[in-house]
Amino acid sequence: LKVRPGKPTFAAVVGGRLVVGLPGFPLSQMMIFNVLVRPILAKLLGYGEPRATVRATLAEKVLGYLGATRLVPVVLKGDSGSYVAYPLSYKSGSTSVLQIADGFVMVKDSVSFLGEGAEVEVYRLHTKKLADLVAIGSHDYLLSEVFRELSRSFTVKYVPVGSLAGLEAVAKGVADVGGVHVLDVESGEYNVPVLRRLGYGGRVALIVGYVREVGLIVAKGNPKGITSIRDLLREDVVFVNRTRYSGTRVLVDAYLEKLARELGTNFEELTSRIRGYYMEARTHSGVALSILSGRADVGVALRYVAVKYGLDFIPLAYERFDVAVNLKSLEKAEVKALIEYLRSDRFRELVERYPGYRLIERSGELVL
Repeated sequence: LKVRPGKPTFAAVVGGRLVVGLPGFPLSQMMIFNVLVRPILAKLLGYGEPRATVRATLAEKVLGYLGATRLVPVVLKGDSGSYVAYPLSYKSGSTSVLQIADGFVMVKDSVSFLGEGAEVEVYRLHTKKLADLVAIGSHDYLLSEVFRELSRSFTVKYVPVGSLAGLEAVAKGVADVGGVHVLDVESGEYNVPVLRRLGYGGRVALIVGYVREVGLIVAKGNPKGITSIRDLLREDVVFVNRTRYSGTRVLVDAYLEKLARELGTNFEELTSRIRGYYMEARTHSGVALSILSGRADVGVALRYVAVKYGLDFIPLAYERFDVAVNLKSLEKAEVKALIEYLRSDRFRELVERYPGYRLIERSGELVL
């Protein structure tokens, strides 16, 4: 079939019997099943239209594939009166997106793109109630644990996309909250200056969070003898970077900009000398696994990750991790519960169990 993902899909009649072949990856399989197999089964069994769909507004531009229908998984936010669909980026074999997605959008083969704000039909992957709290932002282990604790009382949808993409989602109201840790290079401060520079001040507030120790992580015993960012320029060293728009990528590039000035060169020339600069991992765990598998020698990640995966750690900095919140969501009971939790003794006890994390004096304070 001319569909992506799901190109291996086929349908045929063999010996008078219908035979359907589905793609092997779980997300592709589920979407194709809903598009092709479920309607056929419903018709054969005499049922009505089996596909649950809702109309929604697209939160971001989505590209199509000329000559092939594209299926795009989305997260839904809203109620029966108004829905917003947030498109998810993913790799073909991803299973985590299948757990996150509420449905998918079909981009016809004759359409090159659907613009932000376009009205689309979303095919639901499940009939469960939508999440009470939608969090889109930076990936963080402690925040994930906080959401697991809160999910005992209400449902939470946590979509890790990076700090800058998360800030945009929160500002648009697509997300209620999102983790953020973006260094403002000029001031040396985190988050607040970036929020104002992007013009989100009237739409987004910050809940002061905590600090995390970040550094270079390498294999146990540090076989390449790596000691600093400068070692990324060595020909025998392979680096694994983080994705664009992530807070860690902003920090990495700030260090490389500084190194370029010290060496009397420019950023582009410097990064062209780093083996693996364009090899990206979506999460801190992805960086660790790249090193454990031998694909890379070094990456930038949290001390917590180094401890978790038995890797060596070379400290670089402490970064402040806050929670951005849409001003309209401040009145939601779920957001109030999050703020209350971040101010609780229970949270303080939780932080102590995470190596490389620590609270600061203003933790839990709301900054408008």
